[in-house]
Amino acid sequence: DNPAYPSLRLSRIKELLIPLPPLEEQRRIVAKVEELMSRIREAKRLRQEAKEEAERLWQSVLVQTFPRPGQDLPEGWRWVRLGEVCKTKMGATPSTKVSNYWDPPEIVWVTPEDMEKGELNFVASSRRLISSKGLKKIGARLFPKGTVLLSTTATIGKVGVALKPLSANQQISALTCIANDDPLFVAYYLLSLGERGLRRLGGTATATHINQTNLRLLPIPLPPLEEQRRIVAHLQAVQEKIKALKEAQAQTEAELKRLEQAILDKAFRGELQ
Repeated sequence: DNPAYPSLRLSRIKELLIPLPPLEEQRRIVAKVEELMSRIREAKRLRQEAKEEAERLWQSVLVQTFPRPGQDLPEGWRWVRLGEVCKTKMGATPSTKVSNYWDPPEIVWVTPEDMEKGELNFVASSRRLISSKGLKKIGARLFPKGTVLLSTTATIGKVGVALKPLSANQQISALTCIANDDPLFVAYYLLSLGERGLRRLGGTATATHINQTNLRLLPIPLPPLEEQRRIVAHLQAVQEKIKALKEAQAQTEAELKRLEQAILDKAFRGELQ
């Protein structure tokens, strides 16, 4: 036997003891289990529909918030290119073969795996950390607090905002606002474009990379700062409600799984009425 892949021997399976009631009782138990499991499957289906509806609602709120190219802008708004309001720079990765680039683990080093899809992530930690020597080796400075983080290679469209100075790998583009614009407004606009909208910056809806030139040419509808902040506050409030709804749905899913196991446990203890 391979300890990495534990399995039961056929001989051991044959030795398992089974609590066996009369045939009529077996059939009653099977029918009851099937009835209860059917109800659970329906509850799971409804929960999944609710989750998908919450995601559609969030995307709809984002899309309705921001004008698209060709639409008339509200008074006081203007179209700008991303490069006019933000500096952009790709992250980098120190060699994984050099231990002192990673040890001691000192500096947050963000990858797309550190951010969730479909929401604005507020980033203060990462799965892996690099050392000061690692940061120096890749010739990088820390991206400042408030930097917008956008995944632009392979996994496209995850968006975050740095809550502290940090670094990132080459799959992340870091956007630092030049003027007195709200970085959260920029971040939410990028989130509103969605993965498909951002991929088109790479030339097609299936592009796997967005280069910095195309990213800087991205048009952004920019309102006055006060309006940016009002929009950000509104979107943050909506996102918190959507997040709370998803957490409640995840809890319900876990409860349904526990209920399935409880039904089976009772069935084979003869306690299922």
